[in-house]
Amino acid sequence: MRRDTIGLVGQPVAALCSSGFDIGRLVELSKELPAHGDVVLLLAPKPGIEKRLLPAFANATVRVRGKVSRSRSLQMEMLLFVCGTMNIGAALASCGAKSEKGFVVFASSRKLFAAFSKEAGLSVKKRIELKLDFGEAGSVAATELDAR
Repeated sequence: MRRDTIGLVGQPVAALCSSGFDIGRLVELSKELPAHGDVVLLLAPKPGIEKRLLPAFANATVRVRGKVSRSRSLQMEMLLFVCGTMNIGAALASCGAKSEKGFVVFASSRKLFAAFSKEAGLSVKKRIELKLDFGEAGSVAATELDAR
């Protein structure tokens, strides 16, 4: 397992997926499976979203661990950073997964992705390469500064 500088363990995974279950059931399942410190997030497949996933995950993890998050869950905090807003309603409307026919799944580890895929009956259409884009990382971090 890989351990990076902020104490995250594992290798995050993202993929464009579909499922036979309705999106509401998938969202509920994404909340049930993760253990403490893990996250499964379902997102709308927006252009450029893959560049925002790792910085959003890192920022959300730091904020939740530091007890300065806007929301009570790592999942919701990450959604706020991915969407570039600190308004939960706006984040859900903008970036929340809307159709079981196409959505992005982000999981904080391969093991968690495998468990969620099996439970949710996911069909993986395309793996998304996750790499840190430093230009995008700065804009994801700046969204919190702009909100104050």
